[in-house]
Amino acid sequence: MRRLVVLALLAGCGAEAPPPAPSAAAPAYADLIARHRAELGPGLESPTDPGEPDAETQELVEAVLGALGSGDSDIRALALEDARALPPAGVAALVRVLHDAEEAPELRASVAEALGALATPVALDALVTAIEKAPEPWLRAQCGYRLGQTGRDEVLPRLALRLKYEKDYATAFWMADALARFGHLAGVEGMLAVWTDTDDETLRAQSEARLSELVGERGCADAAELLRRWQADELPPAATPFTPSDALRAEAWRWIGNLGAWNLRNVDDARFVLVRLEDWLVPLLGEALGDSDVYVRQHVLQVLERRAARGRGALAAVLGVLDDPRLAPAACPTLGALGDPAAAERLEAALASPDPDLAVAAARALGKLAAPRSQAALKATFEGARAQDLRQATAAAWLALADEAAPRAYLVACLTDASADAGDAELALGSWIARTSGTEAHRTTLLERWNALEPAASAIPTADELARRRAARAELLHAAR
Repeated sequence: MRRLVVLALLAGCGAEAPPPAPSAAAPAYADLIARHRAELGPGLESPTDPGEPDAETQELVEAVLGALGSGDSDIRALALEDARALPPAGVAALVRVLHDAEEAPELRASVAEALGALATPVALDALVTAIEKAPEPWLRAQCGYRLGQTGRDEVLPRLALRLKYEKDYATAFWMADALARFGHLAGVEGMLAVWTDTDDETLRAQSEARLSELVGERGCADAAELLRRWQADELPPAATPFTPSDALRAEAWRWIGNLGAWNLRNVDDARFVLVRLEDWLVPLLGEALGDSDVYVRQHVLQVLERRAARGRGALAAVLGVLDDPRLAPAACPTLGALGDPAAAERLEAALASPDPDLAVAAARALGKLAAPRSQAALKATFEGARAQDLRQATAAAWLALADEAAPRAYLVACLTDASADAGDAELALGSWIARTSGTEAHRTTLLERWNALEPAASAIPTADELARRRAARAELLHAAR
């Protein structure tokens, strides 16, 4: 039922209008995700339990556990070598010790070390699962540290997701450190939070030292600049560019596949992870726009929209979606968010589409793109449009490009027009005032008076209060002309 509803929404609400004629051959879709996962492997998924070890294997496990508890470094080194020789049932026995709250903390920490040394898919999954589920903060921190030492990057997506929820500062630090070792700078945000908020001076010093290393490696003044430039896709390439392993690529395709899941929590988690992975992912996202699952394609567009400038490498693939009548309107906000002026010509052409949803979406995208060349197309569409939503969308986009009286006057009228989208008009006018406030003294005063009408951040205005505020702002703009 859900899929039927979504398909109806994708088809658009203008039933009387014919679908837009494609500008090129209709896209050819394929089962890309299944193909790539078959080629690369299953990714880091929870493995099947091989069962209880036999007597001989149990003896080996006991010997390893005993040696791991030794204070002698040579004996511990031999124990790690013996752990590598354990059969699957023996490794599974170590995993059970890791998760067993009845075992001594020292032994569980030693098992985490052994699993990190093994770094097999089973061992990696056990360490990540402990970070995701273990109630003991010390164990989560220990597993985060061990994962950072493995050099195995396929754990990156699950760590990135877990960092969203982690409350323990030490665990957050070691997870962020592991992510940074895998070329993943979204962890800088978590490390910066640890450095800012923790009361543990040792941990604070560790965070400061690690942030200084990362800042120096990328030529930034401080961690805040590093994070800002990473988000804006303005960082120079790393001295040693990160190359994802095949195992990480397999894991990335698994997360892309989750975009087509029935469980919306899985979709949300996948979007979160895929937005934050580094630029090596963008070609995969662009290719996924050719997958046969329409829900995957739709959600990939959302991921790229949220990546903004960090998704520009998929521009050509997103432009290709404009040839798909079902998803063309959804491609427009993505093109606007990518911020590449090369998309302006195709978006201008979409303004003339008989599909009203596509035309409106294209107008809004052009306003965000703000390419000077689009002024003429927006002006012509605004002057010739009969539909109010298209006329308002082109007015807002035109005003985003140029300080012109015609779109401004129309949007001011929309503030008090019950049939218009007064909220969008208010946002467009507020952006225009903020953008032009430094050009003339009276514009600065206008911005101050406009902002003075804004309610307190904690207040939720009623419909009557919204109407009064918008009427007051309309009057303010009328008086300022």
